[in-house]
Amino acid sequence: MAFRLDESVATVSAALAAAGEAEPDRLLVRVGHGAHTYASMLAAAHELAAGLAVAVGVEPGSRVAVLSRSSLESVELFFALASLGAINVPLNIFLKGEFLRYQLDDCRAETLVVDREGYDTVLPILGTLPSLRHIVVIGSEAPIVDLKPSATASIAVFGYDEVKQSAATTTRWWPVPAATDIAAIMYTSGTTGMPKGCVLDQGYFVHIGHAHREFFGVETADHCFTMLPLYHMGAYCTAVLPALVCGASIEVVPEFSASAFMPTAQAAAATVLFGVGPAAQAILATPVIAGERDHSLRQASFAPLSPEQQVAFEQRFGVPVLCEGYGQTECVPISCSSKGGPRKRGSVGRPVPWLEVDIVDGDDRPVAVGEVGEITVRPRVPHTMFREYWGKPDDTLETFRNLRHHTGDLGRLDDDGLLHIVDRKSDSLRRRGENVSSLEVEAALAGLPGLREVAIHAVPSPLGEDDIKVCLVLNREPPEISVLFDFFKTNLPYYAIPRYVEFLDSLPRSAIGKVQKHLLRGRGVSAATLDLEALGYGVSRAERRGV
Repeated sequence: MAFRLDESVATVSAALAAAGEAEPDRLLVRVGHGAHTYASMLAAAHELAAGLAVAVGVEPGSRVAVLSRSSLESVELFFALASLGAINVPLNIFLKGEFLRYQLDDCRAETLVVDREGYDTVLPILGTLPSLRHIVVIGSEAPIVDLKPSATASIAVFGYDEVKQSAATTTRWWPVPAATDIAAIMYTSGTTGMPKGCVLDQGYFVHIGHAHREFFGVETADHCFTMLPLYHMGAYCTAVLPALVCGASIEVVPEFSASAFMPTAQAAAATVLFGVGPAAQAILATPVIAGERDHSLRQASFAPLSPEQQVAFEQRFGVPVLCEGYGQTECVPISCSSKGGPRKRGSVGRPVPWLEVDIVDGDDRPVAVGEVGEITVRPRVPHTMFREYWGKPDDTLETFRNLRHHTGDLGRLDDDGLLHIVDRKSDSLRRRGENVSSLEVEAALAGLPGLREVAIHAVPSPLGEDDIKVCLVLNREPPEISVLFDFFKTNLPYYAIPRYVEFLDSLPRSAIGKVQKHLLRGRGVSAATLDLEALGYGVSRAERRGV
Protein backbone atom coordinates (compact mmCIF):
# COMPACT_ATOMS: atom_id res chain seq x y z
CA MET A 1 0.00 0.00 0.00
CA ALA A 2 1.36 3.44 -0.93
CA PHE A 3 2.61 5.51 1.98
CA ARG A 4 0.77 8.74 2.71
CA LEU A 5 1.65 10.85 5.73
CA ASP A 6 -1.22 11.29 8.17
CA GLU A 7 -2.46 14.89 8.10
CA SER A 8 -2.24 14.98 11.91
CA VAL A 9 1.58 14.74 11.78
CA ALA A 10 2.58 18.39 12.09
CA THR A 11 6.36 18.62 12.61
CA VAL A 12 9.25 17.87 10.27
CA SER A 13 10.93 15.44 12.66
CA ALA A 14 7.69 13.52 13.25
CA ALA A 15 7.12 13.36 9.49
CA LEU A 16 10.57 11.86 8.94
CA ALA A 17 10.04 9.38 11.78
CA ALA A 18 6.68 8.25 10.36
CA ALA A 19 8.07 7.85 6.86
CA GLY A 20 11.17 6.11 8.20
CA GLU A 21 9.02 3.53 9.99
CA ALA A 22 6.82 2.94 6.93
CA GLU A 23 9.52 3.03 4.22
CA PRO A 24 12.84 2.33 6.03
CA ASP A 25 14.76 0.91 3.07
CA ARG A 26 13.43 3.23 0.37
CA LEU A 27 15.74 5.91 -0.99
CA LEU A 28 14.82 9.32 0.38
CA VAL A 29 17.47 11.62 -1.08
CA ARG A 30 20.52 11.52 -3.28
CA VAL A 31 22.81 14.54 -3.67
CA GLY A 32 25.75 13.97 -5.99
CA HIS A 33 27.42 10.74 -4.88
CA GLY A 34 25.84 10.66 -1.41
CA ALA A 35 22.48 9.14 -0.53
CA HIS A 36 20.21 8.28 2.39
CA THR A 37 17.31 5.90 2.78
CA TYR A 38 14.51 7.01 5.05
CA ALA A 39 15.96 4.93 7.89
CA SER A 40 19.55 6.11 7.42
CA MET A 41 18.46 9.75 7.17
CA LEU A 42 16.52 9.38 10.41
CA ALA A 43 19.61 7.89 12.10
CA ALA A 44 21.95 10.54 10.63
CA ALA A 45 19.63 13.37 11.69
CA HIS A 46 19.46 12.05 15.27
CA GLU A 47 23.23 11.55 15.38
CA LEU A 48 23.89 15.07 14.10
CA ALA A 49 21.26 16.61 16.39
CA ALA A 50 22.85 14.94 19.41
CA GLY A 51 26.32 16.05 18.31
CA LEU A 52 25.24 19.65 17.77
CA ALA A 53 23.70 19.66 21.25
CA VAL A 54 26.67 18.03 23.01
CA ALA A 55 29.69 19.43 21.19
CA VAL A 56 28.44 22.80 20.00
CA GLY A 57 25.74 23.61 22.54
CA VAL A 58 22.92 24.11 20.06
CA GLU A 59 19.58 24.31 21.89
CA PRO A 60 15.94 24.71 20.91
CA GLY A 61 15.59 28.22 19.53
CA SER A 62 19.31 28.60 18.71
CA ARG A 63 19.95 30.22 15.32
CA VAL A 64 22.17 28.08 13.10
CA ALA A 65 23.12 29.70 9.80
CA VAL A 66 24.20 27.47 6.90
CA LEU A 67 26.49 28.65 4.08
CA SER A 68 27.14 25.57 1.99
CA ARG A 69 26.64 24.31 -1.53
CA SER A 70 23.99 21.64 -2.08
CA SER A 71 25.18 18.46 -0.41
CA LEU A 72 23.89 15.49 1.52
CA GLU A 73 25.04 17.30 4.66
CA SER A 74 22.64 20.16 3.80
CA VAL A 75 19.69 17.77 4.02
CA GLU A 76 21.04 16.12 7.18
CA LEU A 77 21.26 19.58 8.76
CA PHE A 78 17.71 20.43 7.74
CA PHE A 79 16.32 17.38 9.53
CA ALA A 80 18.74 17.52 12.48
CA LEU A 81 17.92 21.15 13.29
CA ALA A 82 14.21 20.42 12.94
CA SER A 83 14.62 17.53 15.38
CA LEU A 84 16.43 19.74 17.90
CA GLY A 85 13.92 22.55 17.59
CA ALA A 86 16.79 24.84 16.54
CA ILE A 87 16.26 27.53 13.91
CA ASN A 88 17.77 26.85 10.50
CA VAL A 89 18.96 29.96 8.60
CA PRO A 90 19.99 28.87 5.08
CA LEU A 91 22.05 31.50 3.24
CA ASN A 92 22.67 31.97 -0.45
CA ILE A 93 26.18 30.62 -1.09
CA PHE A 94 27.02 33.54 -3.37
CA LEU A 95 26.63 36.15 -0.63
CA LYS A 96 29.79 38.02 0.31
CA GLY A 97 30.90 41.13 2.13
CA GLU A 98 28.11 43.38 3.39
CA PHE A 99 25.41 41.17 1.85
CA LEU A 100 26.59 38.23 3.99
CA ARG A 101 27.40 40.27 7.08
CA TYR A 102 23.95 41.84 7.13
CA GLN A 103 22.05 38.55 7.16
CA LEU A 104 24.31 36.86 9.71
CA ASP A 105 24.09 39.85 12.02
CA ASP A 106 20.37 40.38 11.48
CA CYS A 107 19.45 36.83 12.54
CA ARG A 108 22.01 36.93 15.39
CA ALA A 109 23.36 33.54 14.36
CA GLU A 110 25.23 31.83 17.20
CA THR A 111 26.45 28.93 15.05
CA LEU A 112 27.49 28.92 11.41
CA VAL A 113 27.84 25.76 9.32
CA VAL A 114 29.97 26.26 6.21
CA ASP A 115 31.68 24.34 3.48
CA ARG A 116 35.36 25.08 2.82
CA GLU A 117 34.61 27.91 0.36
CA GLY A 118 32.05 29.37 2.74
CA TYR A 119 34.67 29.42 5.48
CA ASP A 120 37.00 31.49 3.31
CA THR A 121 34.16 33.84 2.40
CA VAL A 122 33.14 34.55 5.98
CA LEU A 123 36.67 35.00 7.37
CA PRO A 124 37.01 38.72 6.42
CA ILE A 125 33.83 39.67 8.30
CA LEU A 126 34.13 37.54 11.45
CA GLY A 127 35.09 40.55 13.56
CA THR A 128 31.77 42.23 12.74
CA LEU A 129 29.57 39.37 14.03
CA PRO A 130 29.30 39.71 17.83
CA SER A 131 26.71 36.93 18.21
CA LEU A 132 28.71 34.24 16.42
CA ARG A 133 30.26 31.68 18.79
CA HIS A 134 30.77 28.50 16.75
CA ILE A 135 31.69 27.47 13.21
CA VAL A 136 31.21 23.94 11.88
CA VAL A 137 33.13 23.15 8.68
CA ILE A 138 31.85 20.57 6.19
CA GLY A 139 34.27 18.51 4.16
CA SER A 140 37.49 20.42 4.77
CA GLU A 141 40.58 18.68 3.48
CA ALA A 142 42.74 20.65 5.92
CA PRO A 143 42.78 19.82 9.65
CA ILE A 144 40.47 22.11 11.58
CA VAL A 145 43.36 23.47 13.64
CA ASP A 146 44.99 24.72 10.43
CA LEU A 147 41.98 26.81 9.36
CA LYS A 148 43.51 30.19 10.13
CA PRO A 149 42.84 30.10 13.90
CA SER A 150 44.00 33.71 14.35
CA ALA A 151 40.92 34.89 12.49
CA THR A 152 38.64 32.92 14.81
CA ALA A 153 40.28 33.57 18.15
CA SER A 154 36.99 34.00 20.00
CA ILE A 155 35.09 31.43 17.94
CA ALA A 156 35.24 27.67 18.38
CA VAL A 157 35.76 25.80 15.10
CA PHE A 158 34.58 22.20 14.64
CA GLY A 159 34.66 19.65 11.85
CA TYR A 160 31.27 18.37 10.70
CA ASP A 161 32.22 14.71 11.07
CA GLU A 162 33.72 15.47 14.48
CA VAL A 163 30.38 16.91 15.61
CA LYS A 164 28.41 13.93 14.30
CA GLN A 165 30.60 11.49 16.20
CA SER A 166 30.76 13.44 19.45
CA ALA A 167 27.59 12.21 21.17
CA ALA A 168 27.85 8.98 23.16
CA THR A 169 24.21 8.16 22.39
CA THR A 170 21.62 9.32 19.88
CA THR A 171 18.72 8.48 22.15
CA ARG A 172 16.54 11.58 22.28
CA TRP A 173 16.91 13.55 25.50
CA TRP A 174 16.02 16.95 24.05
CA PRO A 175 12.42 18.24 23.96
CA VAL A 176 10.14 17.18 21.13
CA PRO A 177 9.35 20.27 19.01
CA ALA A 178 5.79 21.45 18.40
CA ALA A 179 4.15 22.53 15.16
CA THR A 180 4.27 26.13 16.37
CA ASP A 181 8.03 26.10 17.03
CA ILE A 182 10.16 28.09 14.61
CA ALA A 183 11.89 25.84 12.08
CA ALA A 184 13.64 28.38 9.88
CA ILE A 185 14.37 31.98 9.08
CA MET A 186 14.56 32.34 5.32
CA TYR A 187 15.67 35.64 3.86
CA THR A 188 13.79 37.17 0.99
CA SER A 189 14.49 40.22 -1.13
CA GLY A 190 10.99 40.18 -2.55
CA THR A 191 10.19 43.79 -1.63
CA THR A 192 12.02 47.08 -1.67
CA GLY A 193 14.42 47.41 1.24
CA MET A 194 17.00 45.30 2.98
CA PRO A 195 16.35 41.54 3.05
CA LYS A 196 13.83 40.38 5.63
CA GLY A 197 13.92 37.05 7.44
CA CYS A 198 10.65 35.14 7.10
CA VAL A 199 9.91 33.22 10.30
CA LEU A 200 8.54 29.79 9.33
CA ASP A 201 7.27 27.24 11.82
CA GLN A 202 7.44 23.45 11.73
CA GLY A 203 3.81 23.11 10.72
CA TYR A 204 4.36 25.37 7.72
CA PHE A 205 6.99 23.05 6.26
CA VAL A 206 4.79 19.96 6.69
CA HIS A 207 1.87 21.83 5.11
CA ILE A 208 4.10 22.76 2.16
CA GLY A 209 4.80 19.08 1.59
CA HIS A 210 1.11 18.18 1.52
CA ALA A 211 0.21 21.16 -0.66
CA HIS A 212 2.84 20.53 -3.31
CA ARG A 213 2.21 16.81 -3.28
CA GLU A 214 -1.37 17.56 -4.30
CA PHE A 215 -0.29 20.19 -6.82
CA PHE A 216 2.37 18.09 -8.57
CA GLY A 217 0.67 14.77 -7.96
CA VAL A 218 3.81 13.21 -6.44
CA GLU A 219 3.34 9.50 -5.71
CA THR A 220 5.21 7.00 -3.55
CA ALA A 221 6.78 5.35 -6.61
CA ASP A 222 8.19 8.64 -7.94
CA HIS A 223 11.86 9.48 -8.21
CA CYS A 224 11.92 13.28 -8.29
CA PHE A 225 14.84 15.11 -9.88
CA THR A 226 15.89 18.75 -9.48
CA MET A 227 18.71 21.25 -9.83
CA LEU A 228 17.12 23.61 -7.28
CA PRO A 229 19.76 24.63 -4.71
CA LEU A 230 19.29 23.46 -1.14
CA TYR A 231 19.88 26.96 0.24
CA HIS A 232 16.61 28.09 -1.38
CA MET A 233 13.02 27.59 -0.27
CA GLY A 234 12.15 26.12 -3.67
CA ALA A 235 14.11 22.89 -3.27
CA TYR A 236 12.37 22.00 -0.01
CA CYS A 237 8.85 23.14 -0.86
CA THR A 238 8.60 21.66 -4.37
CA ALA A 239 10.82 18.61 -4.00
CA VAL A 240 12.14 17.41 -0.61
CA LEU A 241 8.99 17.81 1.48
CA PRO A 242 6.47 16.56 -1.12
CA ALA A 243 8.67 13.47 -1.47
CA LEU A 244 8.81 13.06 2.31
CA VAL A 245 5.07 13.21 2.94
CA CYS A 246 4.30 10.52 0.38
CA GLY A 247 7.37 8.30 0.78
CA ALA A 248 8.90 9.13 -2.62
CA SER A 249 12.58 9.82 -3.39
CA ILE A 250 14.36 12.98 -4.53
CA GLU A 251 17.67 13.47 -6.34
CA VAL A 252 19.40 16.86 -6.27
CA VAL A 253 22.03 17.83 -8.85
CA PRO A 254 24.61 19.97 -6.99
CA GLU A 255 25.76 21.86 -10.12
CA PHE A 256 23.40 22.61 -13.01
CA SER A 257 24.59 21.91 -16.54
CA ALA A 258 22.09 22.56 -19.32
CA SER A 259 23.61 19.91 -21.60
CA ALA A 260 23.94 17.26 -18.87
CA PHE A 261 20.69 17.75 -16.95
CA MET A 262 18.28 15.74 -19.11
CA PRO A 263 20.73 12.87 -19.83
CA THR A 264 21.47 12.64 -16.10
CA ALA A 265 17.75 12.58 -15.26
CA GLN A 266 17.30 9.90 -17.91
CA ALA A 267 20.08 7.76 -16.46
CA ALA A 268 18.66 8.18 -12.95
CA ALA A 269 15.25 6.85 -14.07
CA ALA A 270 13.63 10.08 -12.83
CA THR A 271 9.87 10.36 -13.10
CA VAL A 272 9.25 14.00 -12.09
CA LEU A 273 11.40 17.07 -12.84
CA PHE A 274 11.46 20.30 -10.82
CA GLY A 275 13.28 23.45 -11.89
CA VAL A 276 13.06 27.12 -12.79
CA GLY A 277 12.15 28.71 -16.10
CA PRO A 278 15.64 29.95 -17.04
CA ALA A 279 16.96 26.40 -16.63
CA ALA A 280 14.35 25.05 -19.06
CA GLN A 281 15.26 27.80 -21.53
CA ALA A 282 18.93 26.87 -21.26
CA ILE A 283 18.08 23.19 -21.80
CA LEU A 284 16.03 24.04 -24.88
CA ALA A 285 18.99 25.97 -26.28
CA THR A 286 21.23 22.86 -26.27
CA PRO A 287 21.62 20.74 -29.43
CA VAL A 288 19.16 17.90 -29.92
CA ILE A 289 20.72 14.49 -29.27
CA ALA A 290 19.53 10.98 -30.08
CA GLY A 291 17.27 9.21 -27.59
CA GLU A 292 16.05 12.33 -25.75
CA ARG A 293 12.53 10.92 -25.48
CA ASP A 294 13.65 7.54 -24.13
CA HIS A 295 13.06 8.21 -20.45
CA SER A 296 10.82 7.43 -17.46
CA LEU A 297 9.57 11.01 -17.00
CA ARG A 298 5.86 11.55 -16.60
CA GLN A 299 5.85 15.23 -15.59
CA ALA A 300 8.04 18.35 -15.41
CA SER A 301 7.64 21.72 -13.73
CA PHE A 302 9.67 24.81 -14.64
CA ALA A 303 8.25 28.11 -13.43
CA PRO A 304 8.03 30.75 -14.70
CA LEU A 305 8.00 29.54 -18.30
CA SER A 306 6.02 31.02 -21.17
CA PRO A 307 3.27 28.92 -22.76
CA GLU A 308 5.27 28.75 -26.00
CA GLN A 309 8.34 27.42 -24.20
CA GLN A 310 6.24 24.91 -22.27
CA VAL A 311 4.93 23.52 -25.55
CA ALA A 312 8.43 23.48 -27.05
CA PHE A 313 9.73 21.49 -24.07
CA GLU A 314 6.83 19.03 -24.28
CA GLN A 315 7.31 18.50 -28.01
CA ARG A 316 11.06 18.02 -27.75
CA PHE A 317 11.24 15.73 -24.73
CA GLY A 318 7.80 14.15 -24.75
CA VAL A 319 6.92 15.03 -21.15
CA PRO A 320 3.97 17.15 -19.93
CA VAL A 321 5.01 20.48 -18.38
CA LEU A 322 3.08 21.99 -15.46
CA CYS A 323 4.02 25.58 -14.63
CA GLU A 324 0.91 27.22 -13.19
CA GLY A 325 1.80 28.08 -9.64
CA TYR A 326 2.55 31.15 -7.55
CA GLY A 327 3.86 31.80 -4.08
CA GLN A 328 6.43 33.55 -1.95
CA THR A 329 8.64 32.47 0.92
CA GLU A 330 6.01 34.14 3.11
CA CYS A 331 3.23 32.00 1.69
CA VAL A 332 3.54 29.13 -0.76
CA PRO A 333 1.60 28.11 -2.73
CA ILE A 334 -0.89 30.95 -3.08
CA SER A 335 -2.33 29.56 -6.29
CA CYS A 336 -1.70 26.53 -8.47
CA SER A 337 -3.18 24.20 -11.07
CA SER A 338 -2.96 20.44 -10.89
CA LYS A 339 -2.39 18.29 -13.96
CA GLY A 340 -5.93 16.95 -13.81
CA GLY A 341 -7.67 20.21 -12.83
CA PRO A 342 -8.68 23.37 -14.68
CA ARG A 343 -5.62 24.78 -16.45
CA LYS A 344 -4.82 27.83 -18.50
CA ARG A 345 -1.24 28.28 -19.67
CA GLY A 346 -0.05 31.78 -18.84
CA SER A 347 -2.04 31.94 -15.62
CA VAL A 348 -0.65 30.91 -12.22
CA GLY A 349 -3.62 28.71 -11.43
CA ARG A 350 -6.53 28.96 -9.04
CA PRO A 351 -6.18 30.38 -5.49
CA VAL A 352 -5.75 27.49 -3.05
CA PRO A 353 -8.69 26.66 -0.75
CA TRP A 354 -6.81 27.14 2.51
CA LEU A 355 -6.25 30.84 1.79
CA GLU A 356 -8.49 33.84 1.17
CA VAL A 357 -6.95 35.56 -1.87
CA ASP A 358 -8.18 39.03 -2.80
CA ILE A 359 -7.07 41.56 -5.40
CA VAL A 360 -7.31 45.03 -3.87
CA ASP A 361 -6.79 48.68 -4.79
CA GLY A 362 -4.63 51.21 -2.96
CA ASP A 363 -7.23 51.49 -0.19
CA ASP A 364 -7.44 47.70 0.26
CA ARG A 365 -10.87 47.51 -1.37
CA PRO A 366 -11.47 44.47 -3.59
CA VAL A 367 -11.41 45.24 -7.30
CA ALA A 368 -13.73 43.77 -9.91
CA VAL A 369 -12.92 40.58 -11.81
CA GLY A 370 -10.45 41.41 -14.57
CA GLU A 371 -9.13 44.55 -12.88
CA VAL A 372 -5.51 44.80 -11.74
CA GLY A 373 -4.64 45.28 -8.08
CA GLU A 374 -2.31 44.03 -5.37
CA ILE A 375 -2.56 40.36 -4.43
CA THR A 376 -3.38 39.94 -0.72
CA VAL A 377 -3.84 36.74 1.27
CA ARG A 378 -5.23 35.60 4.61
CA PRO A 379 -5.11 32.05 6.05
CA ARG A 380 -8.22 29.98 6.62
CA VAL A 381 -6.30 27.32 8.61
CA PRO A 382 -3.09 27.37 10.71
CA HIS A 383 0.47 26.88 9.41
CA THR A 384 -0.22 28.07 5.87
CA MET A 385 1.76 31.31 6.06
CA PHE A 386 4.88 32.76 7.64
CA ARG A 387 4.59 34.11 11.16
CA GLU A 388 6.48 37.41 10.98
CA TYR A 389 9.64 39.09 9.74
CA TRP A 390 12.46 38.33 12.15
CA GLY A 391 13.22 41.34 14.35
CA LYS A 392 11.15 43.69 12.17
CA PRO A 393 7.79 44.31 13.87
CA ASP A 394 7.08 47.46 11.84
CA ASP A 395 7.57 45.63 8.55
CA THR A 396 5.39 42.79 9.83
CA LEU A 397 2.59 45.19 10.76
CA GLU A 398 2.89 46.95 7.40
CA THR A 399 2.61 43.78 5.34
CA PHE A 400 -0.29 42.53 7.50
CA ARG A 401 -2.21 45.80 7.45
CA ASN A 402 -5.99 45.35 7.55
CA LEU A 403 -5.34 41.75 8.65
CA ARG A 404 -4.14 40.64 5.20
CA HIS A 405 -0.64 39.86 3.95
CA HIS A 406 0.21 42.23 1.09
CA THR A 407 2.38 40.37 -1.40
CA GLY A 408 3.67 43.44 -3.26
CA ASP A 409 2.69 41.72 -6.53
CA LEU A 410 0.08 43.04 -8.94
CA GLY A 411 -2.38 40.62 -10.49
CA ARG A 412 -5.90 40.02 -11.71
CA LEU A 413 -8.49 37.24 -11.55
CA ASP A 414 -10.17 36.19 -14.80
CA ASP A 415 -13.76 35.03 -15.33
CA ASP A 416 -12.71 31.42 -14.63
CA GLY A 417 -11.25 32.35 -11.23
CA LEU A 418 -7.65 31.88 -12.40
CA LEU A 419 -4.96 34.27 -11.20
CA HIS A 420 -2.65 36.17 -13.55
CA ILE A 421 0.51 37.98 -12.39
CA VAL A 422 0.83 41.38 -14.06
CA ASP A 423 3.82 43.12 -12.46
CA ARG A 424 5.72 43.69 -9.24
CA LYS A 425 4.68 46.62 -7.12
CA SER A 426 8.10 47.06 -5.57
CA ASP A 427 11.47 47.90 -7.05
CA SER A 428 12.79 44.39 -6.60
CA LEU A 429 14.17 42.41 -9.52
CA ARG A 430 14.47 38.75 -10.35
CA ARG A 431 17.56 37.59 -12.21
CA ARG A 432 19.00 34.14 -12.81
CA GLY A 433 16.36 32.70 -10.50
CA GLU A 434 17.38 35.02 -7.63
CA ASN A 435 15.43 37.86 -6.05
CA VAL A 436 17.54 41.04 -6.01
CA SER A 437 16.75 44.07 -3.85
CA SER A 438 17.54 47.30 -5.71
CA LEU A 439 18.11 49.07 -2.39
CA GLU A 440 20.61 46.44 -1.26
CA VAL A 441 22.61 46.67 -4.49
CA GLU A 442 22.59 50.47 -4.31
CA ALA A 443 23.92 50.31 -0.74
CA ALA A 444 26.68 47.90 -1.78
CA LEU A 445 27.79 50.32 -4.54
CA ALA A 446 28.07 53.25 -2.12
CA GLY A 447 31.85 52.76 -1.92
CA LEU A 448 32.43 53.35 -5.63
CA PRO A 449 35.01 56.18 -5.88
CA GLY A 450 33.48 59.46 -6.99
CA LEU A 451 29.89 58.24 -6.61
CA ARG A 452 27.28 60.93 -6.04
CA GLU A 453 24.05 59.09 -6.83
CA VAL A 454 23.07 55.59 -7.89
CA ALA A 455 19.84 53.91 -8.96
CA ILE A 456 19.20 50.29 -9.89
CA HIS A 457 16.25 49.17 -11.98
CA ALA A 458 15.12 46.22 -14.09
CA VAL A 459 15.38 45.86 -17.84
CA PRO A 460 13.46 43.00 -19.51
CA SER A 461 15.79 40.11 -20.31
CA PRO A 462 15.54 38.10 -23.54
CA LEU A 463 15.91 34.99 -21.35
CA GLY A 464 12.93 35.95 -19.21
CA GLU A 465 12.94 37.57 -15.77
CA ASP A 466 15.13 40.70 -15.55
CA ASP A 467 18.49 42.11 -16.43
CA ILE A 468 19.90 44.80 -14.14
CA LYS A 469 20.73 48.35 -15.15
CA VAL A 470 22.65 50.77 -12.93
CA CYS A 471 22.42 54.53 -13.42
CA LEU A 472 25.47 56.32 -11.98
CA VAL A 473 26.02 59.99 -11.24
CA LEU A 474 29.69 60.69 -10.51
CA ASN A 475 31.57 63.79 -9.38
CA ARG A 476 34.60 62.75 -11.45
CA GLU A 477 35.37 61.23 -14.83
CA PRO A 478 33.95 57.70 -15.18
CA PRO A 479 36.47 54.93 -14.48
CA GLU A 480 37.68 52.48 -17.09
CA ILE A 481 35.02 49.84 -17.71
CA SER A 482 37.38 47.08 -16.56
CA VAL A 483 37.92 48.92 -13.25
CA LEU A 484 34.18 49.41 -12.80
CA PHE A 485 33.44 45.76 -13.52
CA ASP A 486 36.11 44.63 -11.05
CA PHE A 487 34.41 46.79 -8.40
CA PHE A 488 31.07 45.14 -9.17
CA LYS A 489 32.61 41.66 -9.07
CA THR A 490 34.31 42.33 -5.73
CA ASN A 491 31.29 43.81 -3.97
CA LEU A 492 28.27 42.03 -5.42
CA PRO A 493 27.09 38.43 -5.74
CA TYR A 494 27.44 37.39 -9.38
CA TYR A 495 23.69 37.39 -9.97
CA ALA A 496 23.38 41.02 -8.76
CA ILE A 497 26.07 42.44 -11.06
CA PRO A 498 24.47 44.91 -13.49
CA ARG A 499 24.53 44.04 -17.16
CA TYR A 500 23.84 47.61 -18.23
CA VAL A 501 25.54 50.84 -17.09
CA GLU A 502 24.59 54.41 -17.88
CA PHE A 503 26.31 57.57 -16.63
CA LEU A 504 23.92 60.47 -16.00
CA ASP A 505 24.32 64.08 -14.93
CA SER A 506 21.56 63.62 -12.32
CA LEU A 507 18.75 61.27 -11.34
CA PRO A 508 15.13 62.30 -11.92
CA ARG A 509 13.49 63.11 -8.60
CA SER A 510 10.02 64.03 -7.40
CA ALA A 511 9.15 67.23 -5.56
CA ILE A 512 9.93 65.48 -2.27
CA GLY A 513 13.28 64.15 -3.50
CA LYS A 514 12.35 60.54 -4.29
CA VAL A 515 14.10 58.99 -7.27
CA GLN A 516 11.52 58.46 -10.03
CA LYS A 517 12.53 55.02 -11.17
CA HIS A 518 9.60 54.75 -13.55
CA LEU A 519 11.28 57.45 -15.65
CA LEU A 520 14.56 55.52 -15.60
CA ARG A 521 12.76 52.34 -16.60
CA GLY A 522 11.14 54.30 -19.41
CA ARG A 523 14.59 55.18 -20.77
CA GLY A 524 15.45 51.50 -20.93
CA VAL A 525 18.56 50.65 -22.90
CA SER A 526 19.54 53.71 -24.93
CA ALA A 527 22.42 54.59 -27.21
CA ALA A 528 24.24 55.92 -24.15
CA THR A 529 23.93 52.62 -22.25
CA LEU A 530 26.91 50.31 -21.94
CA ASP A 531 26.16 46.58 -22.26
CA LEU A 532 28.86 44.84 -20.19
CA GLU A 533 27.87 41.42 -21.47
CA ALA A 534 28.22 42.53 -25.08
CA LEU A 535 31.61 44.01 -24.21
CA GLY A 536 32.79 40.61 -23.00
CA TYR A 537 32.60 41.08 -19.23
CA GLY A 538 31.26 38.25 -17.12
CA VAL A 539 31.84 36.04 -14.08
CA SER A 540 32.87 32.46 -14.71
CA ARG A 541 31.36 29.62 -12.69
CA ALA A 542 34.69 29.17 -10.89
CA GLU A 543 34.72 32.85 -9.81
CA ARG A 544 31.20 32.98 -8.43
CA ARG A 545 32.18 32.21 -4.86
CA GLY A 546 35.48 34.09 -4.83
CA VAL A 547 36.16 36.40 -1.88
